[in-house]
This record gives sequence, C-alpha cells and structure tokens, in this order.
Amino acid sequence: MHISIKKEIFYEMLSHCLREGPLEACGFLSGAGEIIEKMHKMKPLNDAAASFNPSETFRVSGEIQALGHKWLGVFRAHAADGRPTQTDIDFSTDPDVVQFIVALSDEGLPVIKAYRIEGGKADEIHIEIE
Repeated sequence: MHISIKKEIFYEMLSHCLREGPLEACGFLSGAGEIIEKMHKMKPLNDAAASFNPSETFRVSGEIQALGHKWLGVFRAHAADGRPTQTDIDFSTDPDVVQFIVALSDEGLPVIKAYRIEGGKADEIHIEIE
C-alpha cells in the first residue's frame, strides 16, 4: 500500500512541523481523489498533541467538505521517534486515513513516515511524492 501526496504539500507539512516544534505541529490532509492536495493546520487539544481540539476538528471538517475533498491523512510532529505512539494508535478511528509522523531530532534531519492503523496495529506504508 502507498499514499500519494503533492510535493508542495509534503514540504509545507515538513516546514510547519519544523517551525512549530514537536509539541504543537499537527493537522489534517485532504484531497479530491486519492492524492493529498491540501494541508489543514490544527491546534492540539493539549501540549502532548495526542488529540485534536474538537472545535478545530469541526472547522477543518467544514473546510474539507467545502473544497469537495475527503479526509486522507493526519499528521503530527514527534520529538524524535518516527513511529506512532500508543496514544496515536488509540486515537486512530479510520484505517483509510493515513497517519504521517514527522520525527524531529536535534541530532539529524527530520524523518517523515506514513502508517495505516487498523485493529491496534500500525503498518508503515510507502509515501509517493508527486
């Protein structure tokens, strides 16, 4: 399995995560078809960024619908590890919505990985940049 994302959206997501830091950068990703075409920045519910603020979720859901898009992914920055945490897995509600983890580390370049989460299990999938 793979997920496709427009190159400019991939870099916009990375830039946002680098600017905001690991505890504040998160959002939704959408597209009209099967390719991610738009990034929607969000504010986390708390400092751990484990869940999204419900009012932000409502706002972004409206944006996605108004664009005629569907929700294809979610992204969040992690301090160092490129794997979803157990909290990330627990909050995942739809296996068709891919979870992107942007791992930020002071010791090296950021790493971006994508996961399909289903049945409490996270499987890494290939990111195709278009």
